[in-house]
Amino acid sequence: MPIRRTLALLLLLGAPLAAQQPDKTQQPEDKVLERYRQVLVANPSEGIALDRLWKAYADKGETAKLIGDYQKKSATFAQEMILGHLFPKLD
Repeated sequence: MPIRRTLALLLLLGAPLAAQQPDKTQQPEDKVLERYRQVLVANPSEGIALDRLWKAYADKGETAKLIGDYQKKSATFAQEMILGHLFPKLD
């Protein structure tokens, strides 16, 4: 009997943990890309965040989408600086 109780308890405790695990197909990449965008807004300079954001979009063949997204956003100093760093990467 104690083994059955232990197994039942483990199943009951493990079910909510399994339900809380995030979808690993798309969500982490989106979070990482959003974090790169946040880093660039805080410090709009060339560096790792800009390079990795560009590479992620280049791997998908969506660099025009990345530039378009920044062109559509409100014209802040950070957005303009990021665009200025992105345009030379088009070559």
